[in-house]
Amino acid sequence: MLTYRVRQFIAAVTARVSPEERAWVEQELASLQDLFFGMSVVDQRHCLDVAREALRRAGEKTNKKLLTQAALLHDCGKQAGELRLWDRVAIVLGKKIFGRRTQRWASKGRGLYHAFYIHYEHPEIGAELVRMHGSGETLCALIAGHHKAPSSGDAPEAKLLYFADQQH
Repeated sequence: MLTYRVRQFIAAVTARVSPEERAWVEQELASLQDLFFGMSVVDQRHCLDVAREALRRAGEKTNKKLLTQAALLHDCGKQAGELRLWDRVAIVLGKKIFGRRTQRWASKGRGLYHAFYIHYEHPEIGAELVRMHGSGETLCALIAGHHKAPSSGDAPEAKLLYFADQQH
């Protein structure tokens, strides 16, 4: 677990998005691309990695356009400036030490309490942002539910998004 977190930290510090990836995002998201580019480069990189992983695992019956959009936007509730790198470190350490009790620390406003608020509420915040951009409820539901472990009856896109996000 420590090795994973060290790699995650290094990836955050060195995160980049290539011009080819930017062009792919623009093509896939069209009018929603501002939500993607409004995220920090760290979150953009993560969403790109999640999208690639989810698409790699997708089967024939998967709605790949929907899956791609959901993966690219699943963390859009964490807009740039909301979570600094050290906030992320504090969240990981806080959850490791205090577990789910950290949910009580989540409070809209400023500082570390706000960072915990964004961490826990970003799925719903992101779904609302996507909804305000005129997207359908299916995409909004995938974004809102991306932290919930899927059940057997859930759509394949929900399962793929969840598991790809867990890998990255």
